[in-house]
Amino acid sequence: MAIVAGAAVWWVWRKANAATGTGEGAPRVVLVPTGGDLDGLVDTLQAQRLVEDVAFFRRWAELRKFRSPSPGRYVVEPGTSINDLVLRLRRGEQDPVRVTFTNVRTLDELAGRVARYLEPDSLALLEALRDT
Repeated sequence: MAIVAGAAVWWVWRKANAATGTGEGAPRVVLVPTGGDLDGLVDTLQAQRLVEDVAFFRRWAELRKFRSPSPGRYVVEPGTSINDLVLRLRRGEQDPVRVTFTNVRTLDELAGRVARYLEPDSLALLEALRDT
């Protein structure tokens, strides 16, 4: 019985620490919108072929007490394990968005250019810029 339990623990641990579907190549970007839930995140991960065994990912996320993702931009490097991905998403460790703009003279132009890179639209950004 102990051998079977040990084998089961080994299998689960090996599966959790196996690399995601990134394999080799370029890192992949996962965007989690505000108000996004675990189902939407799983759909995104599956669409980008980062998670092959969705049932295992859901069980592992539940085991690690990961319920809802924090909105943001996450870069998944090649070789990232399911465990590392779940922990990173649970902690909300987002990657920064770099925004560069030149030749901007008004707040309207600034809000319009910056809105291309961020979730809020230009009107919401303009309101926030004028509010401060």
